[in-house]
Amino acid sequence: MIILLGMKKVLIYLTVVLILAGFGITGFKYYGKNHKSNSLFKTAVVEKKDMKKTILATGTVKPMVGAEVKVGARVSGKVERLFVKVGDYIEKDQLIAIVEHDDLVAKVEQAQANLNAEKARLIAIEQTSPQEIKKLQADVDAATFRLKLAEANFKRDESLLKKGIVSPEKYDASLKELEVFKAELRSKQENLTYTKTKFKNDLNIARTKVVQAEASLKEIKIDLSYSTIRSPISGIIASISTQEGETVAAELNSPTFVNIIDMDRLQINAFVDETDIGYVKINQEASFTVDTYPGEIFKGAVKDIYPKAVIQENVVNYEVIIDIPDSAMNRLRPEMTTSVTVVIGERKGVLAVPRGAIKRNGKNSFVLVENAGTGNSSKKKPPIKKDVKIGWRDEGYVEIREGLKLGDVVFIADKDSSGFDHSRVFSGKK
Repeated sequence: MIILLGMKKVLIYLTVVLILAGFGITGFKYYGKNHKSNSLFKTAVVEKKDMKKTILATGTVKPMVGAEVKVGARVSGKVERLFVKVGDYIEKDQLIAIVEHDDLVAKVEQAQANLNAEKARLIAIEQTSPQEIKKLQADVDAATFRLKLAEANFKRDESLLKKGIVSPEKYDASLKELEVFKAELRSKQENLTYTKTKFKNDLNIARTKVVQAEASLKEIKIDLSYSTIRSPISGIIASISTQEGETVAAELNSPTFVNIIDMDRLQINAFVDETDIGYVKINQEASFTVDTYPGEIFKGAVKDIYPKAVIQENVVNYEVIIDIPDSAMNRLRPEMTTSVTVVIGERKGVLAVPRGAIKRNGKNSFVLVENAGTGNSSKKKPPIKKDVKIGWRDEGYVEIREGLKLGDVVFIADKDSSGFDHSRVFSGKK
């Protein structure tokens, strides 16, 4: 019984070996045939290619800073007219809505009247005070002249008194007259100085009041201008939140009328993993795709790298801003999801083969190279296994750093219709 069991095991092992050998023979028998004629293997020539090293990220189309504006009201009242609807394109300063403003018009008229009154007061001061000062100056000049005559008379009488020609009474009268004219001149000079000072002060006050009245009028006119709501930017009306006939209360909160987006100022906010962000630099080449245009690749460039991390579900990412080309601006919409590829390095003219040609044996990589053979035999030779060192991967190709030369023909294993992976024949896998 034991002998029979042993013989059964030997038969099983022999059967497995024969099956594997059959697969190997089949693989060798049909290798190198044209793939279009249902062969098991395709071939490719080692060629030179420009390889790019890239990192992948997901992103979202967003308006640039200042390209999305929520326009609201800064005055309270009923919305009398609303001139736009969702989807309208409007230019900067175009009229959006009008809020009732009869009270503001009345305030403007009152402020204008106050300004006119202050200007009239200023004109009156500017015209009357100089005339008054001129008259007072003439009085001072006349008093000065009279004082000089009194001084001359006093000196004459003083000299004549010493000679005994005039009486002491006459001298006393001249002295008294001199003191009177001195006091008169002082009084008129003080009056002139006071009037000049008063004129200067009144003029400054009147001018200040005019400036204040102008500022008050300007402020009320600004309030009145708030009742006429205009677009601060050119763009598309994305949404409308206040309808015609509704009443807004600006004291509580600035009510939003419309949301405007400038569709010519879009960008992509891409989220790059913390392990890759160190390779990203300003002005690096980038490309992106969106689901709405399958198969189309849009070109761009890295515009900015935000320093603050974005942490979601314990995953650390950094926000990278990608420029959108002008030709794509009007085709994209805010909040579209994008798949972004950033080129972080480039190598020119390196040896490369399709990815399917690379096989793995543990940590080592190898390829199967066509064996041209020697002599006149027409029989195909088994492929040669060559170990290779690989580098970058780009668009279905792998860089070959060592192990192959330009022009070598390598095999790319496929699965046939039965699902059997024929690459296992050459890799030694079962």
